Amino acid sequence: MAKAAGVPILLLAQLNRQIENREDKTPRLADLRESGAIEQDADIVIFNWRPAFYDPNGIDDNGNSLQNVMIFEIAKNRDGKIGSIFSKHNNDLTQFFDFNTKQFEVPIF
Repeated sequence: MAKAAGVPILLLAQLNRQIENREDKTPRLADLRESGAIEQDADIVIFNWRPAFYDPNGIDDNGNSLQNVMIFEIAKNRDGKIGSIFSKHNNDLTQFFDFNTKQFEVPIF
C-alpha cells in the first residue's frame, strides 16, 4: 500500500512485558507484540526510549547523567545501518534537542 501510494506509513506498536523483567531495558525486536509480522513487513523499526524512566539516577559509561536523554534505537533498517541515536529530551514540553548542544538550546524536528 505504501509503495502504491508513494507515501511512508508509520505504525505504532505495543511492547510485551518481557522488557520489565530484564536487566537491560533496551527494547528489542522480539519485544514487539506479533513481532513476526511487523519484523517481516517493516523496512525500518525504530524504538524510542528514555533510560531515566527505568533508572532516574542512571549514568552512562562516561559518568554523565541519563536524565533528559532520549534514545532512538534503530533495530532494523533494510537500506542502511542499525544503531542508536541520542538526543536530549525536555519531558515537560515533549521536545527533542541535538545531543551535542547546550541543554535545551536548539530544538531539532
